[in-house]
Amino acid sequence: MLPVLTLGGLTIVLWRGQLRWGGGVLIVLALVGWSNTSRPGALIAADGGLVGVITSEGRALSRETGRNYTAQAWLTGDGERVSQVQAAQRWPDTTGSLKLRQMRISGHNLVHVIGKRQAGLFTKCGAQDLVVSNVPLNLAGSCKVLQPSRLRHTGSIWIAPDGRLISAADLAGNRPWSRPNAPRSKPANRTAEVKSGLN
Repeated sequence: MLPVLTLGGLTIVLWRGQLRWGGGVLIVLALVGWSNTSRPGALIAADGGLVGVITSEGRALSRETGRNYTAQAWLTGDGERVSQVQAAQRWPDTTGSLKLRQMRISGHNLVHVIGKRQAGLFTKCGAQDLVVSNVPLNLAGSCKVLQPSRLRHTGSIWIAPDGRLISAADLAGNRPWSRPNAPRSKPANRTAEVKSGLN
């Protein structure tokens, strides 16, 4: 939509005559298209360090500090001009003695575990739980867990309205340069080749 908006602005400024007002039509079309574009309901950062969920007030972030670049990219993509701290205040109150960030979304009870202290104390989860963590977890239960060992392969994740988890790896496709465990050929030992050629 941004290229159409830019083209419309340039048409108004640079074109002479009555056709220049066609740029205004392009601007209106771009703004209507932008407003109708849906944003992912929930986003999970590639390292598990940040979660963002759309609420009635806008995107709520799971932490006030840290992962600032990712937070600002998400908020800008949503068309919001608020700080990470303001977006974090939209998140519902934390629950329990662990102060975990939890929210219900698309059939999942989304739980964000931040840091080693919370990870060490959070030991059980249920079948409805989708647990996101930026450190390794050792959990008892049948929940889905998104921790660094898995996120390393998937990249960032968004939760579709029907509850499916769609990863950056899914969207990028199976390309040789983006495969997490792609075998890498060792560089040839040129010194050995030169020595064998001299003998």
